[in-house]
Amino acid sequence: MKPLLRIALSITFLICIEPVKAAEPPITSILLCGDSVLACSQHGLGIFDPSSLQRTRTIQLPFASPHDLKLSPNAARLAIAGGSPASSGQVQIVEFPSLAPVSVFGNHEDVVTSVCWMNDDTLAMASHDGTVSIWNVDEALQRTALVGHSRGVLAVISLGDAGETLVTAGIDRSLKVWDCRTGEVIRSLAIHTQQVNGLAVRPMTPSLAAVPPMVASASDDRTIRFWQPTIGRMVRFARLKSKPLDLAWLPDGTRVIASCSDGNLYSIDPETVAISGPVRVSDGWNHSLAVGTHSQVVFVGDQGTLRRVAIQEILK
Repeated sequence: MKPLLRIALSITFLICIEPVKAAEPPITSILLCGDSVLACSQHGLGIFDPSSLQRTRTIQLPFASPHDLKLSPNAARLAIAGGSPASSGQVQIVEFPSLAPVSVFGNHEDVVTSVCWMNDDTLAMASHDGTVSIWNVDEALQRTALVGHSRGVLAVISLGDAGETLVTAGIDRSLKVWDCRTGEVIRSLAIHTQQVNGLAVRPMTPSLAAVPPMVASASDDRTIRFWQPTIGRMVRFARLKSKPLDLAWLPDGTRVIASCSDGNLYSIDPETVAISGPVRVSDGWNHSLAVGTHSQVVFVGDQGTLRRVAIQEILK
């Protein structure tokens, strides 16, 4: 090859190469706490102003992959769940609102994907290793191990009965109802046809006091299903156009909001399974969402960006 031609080709090759920007990690959990919005990703724990959505602070975490944020019932401690994939699963406890670290504990063999406070001192953690563990937070001591799922557990919630009953779900497509006093499965509900990504228990309002607890589940089979786990039955379901990745109830228990893999939000009526939406939020997957107790907005996390949507826009 002639020298001039070789130089020309080299210049052309150099001009065509552009640096590839790394994709932002997904926001895996959002929590509304007073005057702040907390969101976690592989960048750490971010604290945001709820009006401007400007990041005011970032806290580095003791593990690479955080997955869930939950505030204790007395709002004194925050649990941050995560770990290292296929290696370890842990929870960090920090004081709230100072966010000063208190302890790190957990002995799972894969990341902790979801946590729930059973009371101010007791925490349940679900792991991708297929197990659920219950811990005394003050002593960082494991009380019980719940073994029954055949694959990773992606969600754990309490039915609010003084921490006696948990509901879990995950990759094996089943919901399991646990008696935490004995560590045994009360019921296994296997109707979903693909993995279950999230669970949410209906808020107990005065008008619902005499009604059995209702749980909504979001699955890759593109359905939101409504269950009465203490009775052991599925009540009804709604089918969406894409996979729901996360879900949350409105504070009055009248609707479920689902964030989906098509970048949209949907609203589902639990009584009629009528679907409102879609409301376009992003061009990618909406991995997480949160609805405040008194808020008129929904906060949504996608691939690295926190967004805010008025609830009335979703209910149209």
